[in-house]
Amino acid sequence: MTPLDLLNACANRLAPGKQRPGQQKLTGDITATIETTGRLLASAPTGSGKALAQLCPATVAAWEGKRTVLSTATLALQAQILDKDYPLIAAICEQENQPTPLIAVHKGWSNYACLQAVCTTAGIDPSSTPNPLAKARKHTGNPATIWALNQLDDDGTGDKTGLPDDIPATDWDTISIQASECIGKTCPFIDECFPKQARRATSEADIIVTNHTLLAIQAATSAPIVTGNSTIGDIDILMVDECHALPDQIRSHGAMNLTGTNLKRVCDTLERVYNRYASMDTRSQWLISRGRDWAEAINTETMMLVKGPGVTPIMDDQPILEGVSEQVVDWCDTLSKSVRATIAAQPQGSHALLPMRRLETRVSNLRQAVIGVSEPTTRLARWVDNQPGGAVLKASPVSVADLMSGNLWKTPGEESQPVAVVCLSATVPDGFGHQTGLGVTTTKYESTFTETYFRSTCVYLPADGDVWRQSGGNGLDTKRHATWAVPQITALVTGNQGSALVLAATTENGKLYASMLRNLTRFTVFSQWDDRPVQSTINQWRADTTAVLVGTRSLMTGVDAPGDTCTLVIIDRVPRAAGNPVDDARLKDVQQRLNLDRWTADRLIYYGDAKLLLQQAVGRLIRRDTDHGMVAVLDPRLTPGRHSYNPATRNQLTAVFQDYGELVTALPEAVRWVESKRPG
Repeated sequence: MTPLDLLNACANRLAPGKQRPGQQKLTGDITATIETTGRLLASAPTGSGKALAQLCPATVAAWEGKRTVLSTATLALQAQILDKDYPLIAAICEQENQPTPLIAVHKGWSNYACLQAVCTTAGIDPSSTPNPLAKARKHTGNPATIWALNQLDDDGTGDKTGLPDDIPATDWDTISIQASECIGKTCPFIDECFPKQARRATSEADIIVTNHTLLAIQAATSAPIVTGNSTIGDIDILMVDECHALPDQIRSHGAMNLTGTNLKRVCDTLERVYNRYASMDTRSQWLISRGRDWAEAINTETMMLVKGPGVTPIMDDQPILEGVSEQVVDWCDTLSKSVRATIAAQPQGSHALLPMRRLETRVSNLRQAVIGVSEPTTRLARWVDNQPGGAVLKASPVSVADLMSGNLWKTPGEESQPVAVVCLSATVPDGFGHQTGLGVTTTKYESTFTETYFRSTCVYLPADGDVWRQSGGNGLDTKRHATWAVPQITALVTGNQGSALVLAATTENGKLYASMLRNLTRFTVFSQWDDRPVQSTINQWRADTTAVLVGTRSLMTGVDAPGDTCTLVIIDRVPRAAGNPVDDARLKDVQQRLNLDRWTADRLIYYGDAKLLLQQAVGRLIRRDTDHGMVAVLDPRLTPGRHSYNPATRNQLTAVFQDYGELVTALPEAVRWVESKRPG
């Protein structure tokens, strides 16, 4: 049975007789990529069936002894694979007498309860207490601790997703640890260890579903968390869905912050841990005293770099913390050596081990931050952020191509091996193959919904509005724009009888729109700031087909509401990021590498990112071929006029709407259009 045979069998179960040529071609290209250990970068529009197009070749590859990692950007996509697509694959395999591939989820260590942390939180020392878990149950009032012990009794997984909603996140933090904090083979609970049990299941799986966070950490740190991991085993194929989101996650996980307060907190932790779990000798007291001196020195040096409120960039070749950074690194090395010696002296299972390992991790992170922010380099954007609570030294990777090609597209380490790489998204940025070190151009696949867009959609781009600055230039006045947008949003939502998703450029605007819609309309209005988990809010909105959901950038991706729930998507303005040191450094990098002028580079970076996010946002409207509705972008700069974007930028952004059937530029026309589409 070929991957295409398997795909067609799945498609016939979902929609008998319906052909999806784009999905079939994508499946064929993924199969060829796997067979040649090649690279594929695919732009497959919403509704192309990317999940099945990936799972079918991965299933056939499993029959041949090859193992696949499939990374997703959101929990919703992960749930779709596990709860919808994989069961369909399994049913077809059973029907055709083919082996069903084993599937498992690979999560970070901190997603599972740690039994050693449970004892530490309960004040129980496993090294000197018989039946420490039973004692922990009697001596704890922490609900998360009790939940973890019940999981052990009930053969549960200890997975955070099973934690009841009424247990606060702060309680979870007391019973979970990072992988670097695990005490390893000396742990008395190693046989019952929840994360190790999860790793064992992953090591036996043919298809491993993970998330971009773990890939991003691997790329940023070169730690073999996913590919190259000895516990997980060899990986032959890496598939990255929603690949456009991965570079920003790598920059985020590669970012470093440094303040004197960071160092002072390490000293406070050292004093607290040694006083409680070890002996505070003269050497430890000296380390604490010297550390606090260096903390003051870092704060003083940092303030000398500040040139005003907000952000002060640090030049690529500008050395900072001269003399101080070397001394702090030496201090960190001395402290780490002392902590490791103290750990080695503890009895097996001692309740001192976990606090000591946590201290060791904090020292390691501090050392890395000191080196990162003080070293003159073009690899990192560096700046000082003068915040109300004090100035912070920050650094973040600029280009991620080397990080991805060296740590993801082949297994990390000296004996690295190539893997077949498939990167997919409905929105692949221009130049993505070069920017990520893939070295291939984007292959585009036809949309399943081309006819649906032409037949059933409209875009509203207002031609003008009272949104411009009164003086000091002709740009957008964001305060005036938000005030002007309120009656626009209210009229559109009322005309559409609810059933809307409203996406704001800022939290302040989003809260304003939610408040005004609650006051001025009769519809139920949900927002991402409601006092409940965001996913719960989204689920309630989906279930109420006349409700309105208001949010910001985080709801521009991953929100899927087919049918009558979402027939109107309103975006208040183009989601261009404000100027910032990381994107400015990216702009400078691409300007120099490609010999571009400043404005062309700006369109590639700032407006390229804005176009990508705009594509994601408008993609919330059509999720199946029976959907219909309007997208309204309340940004007059998108229509020709004295204040509009220059033609090149405007054309770049409005290309997002090229498949839409109608365009209207006046509010009465837009309201009439949505009213005409309502039932009755």
